[in-house]
Amino acid sequence: MNIKKLYFWIGCLFLTSVFYSCEERSGADSTCPTLPASFSPSETQALFLELAYDQEFGQSTDKLRKWADTINIFIEGNISRRGSMEIDSVLKELNELSTAIPIIPVTIKSKANLILFLGSMEDYVTSIEPSVAGIAEGNSGFAVISWNNKNEIIKASACVDIVNFAGLIFFKHVLREELAQTLGIINDSKLDEKSVFFQLPNLATNYSESDKEIIAYMLGDDLSAGMCKTEALNIVN
Repeated sequence: MNIKKLYFWIGCLFLTSVFYSCEERSGADSTCPTLPASFSPSETQALFLELAYDQEFGQSTDKLRKWADTINIFIEGNISRRGSMEIDSVLKELNELSTAIPIIPVTIKSKANLILFLGSMEDYVTSIEPSVAGIAEGNSGFAVISWNNKNEIIKASACVDIVNFAGLIFFKHVLREELAQTLGIINDSKLDEKSVFFQLPNLATNYSESDKEIIAYMLGDDLSAGMCKTEALNIVN
């Protein structure tokens, strides 16, 4: 097989995106101080800034967007036994990294503030997130977060397209990336080649040590929603 064609196929296979919406916003955000030109971040700080403050769509944010309360996840779609086991495994991984914000599966959709949809991206757009029509289609994964005027994430959704894309490696990779992005890890990475958030295809099926560190911060209570970069970097080291 032609190498360029193989690379393109892999690139399409793992094309994922995240989109952001905002609810209940009122008034302008207070201005955050800029980081000093002399500031030299550690590897963890650089990755944190890239993932939590930069955006794949739209402008970068000056304020940290983060959950402040329990995440209740509802899983919707045609789920195989193997897929269900993998979801359980990822939720276990995330909860083991959490020190303040648990992720709890619920069986009633109306009680959920996070929906994980397994099916076609077209059905996800139609039934879950019509606001991303014309943006989400063609991606193997997609995530949407909504926040209030305190920059607290109040609801989110994620899709793993298991209709137009197939394979266990694909599923394990995209599932981990999209679920973590609903936590406020809202960008791809150009810095960490081992990360599930790495911008180029890397087939990662486990969270890297750096990923785990960032996820732990986002599911802990040391950081608060609305923090400026300077405030957050006093905690992230």
